[in-house]
Amino acid sequence: MGQYAKEFTSGTMTDRSGTCSGSSQTVMAANGNRRFIFFQNVGANAMWVQFGGAAVADSPSIKVAAGLALPFTGNFCPTEAMTVIGTAADKWVSKEA
Repeated sequence: MGQYAKEFTSGTMTDRSGTCSGSSQTVMAANGNRRFIFFQNVGANAMWVQFGGAAVADSPSIKVAAGLALPFTGNFCPTEAMTVIGTAADKWVSKEA
């Protein structure tokens, strides 16, 4: 039989929501105990997310279009610091556990 990761069904969420400044900024610091991330772009423009380094408005950062979400849970959840870059004044909603 194959192996599987334990699914977490409860925990305390920490809010990491914020507003873009127009340059790369930290959404959440590195956390070796992290097991859940939710990031949603609630701004009007695309945002770019990066783990373990500064976000740039291009590859290798991950593009998150306006209104879309980027969740990590279950089998894989990054533990590196998470950064974002986007249009100044655009907002995001982000949670970690």
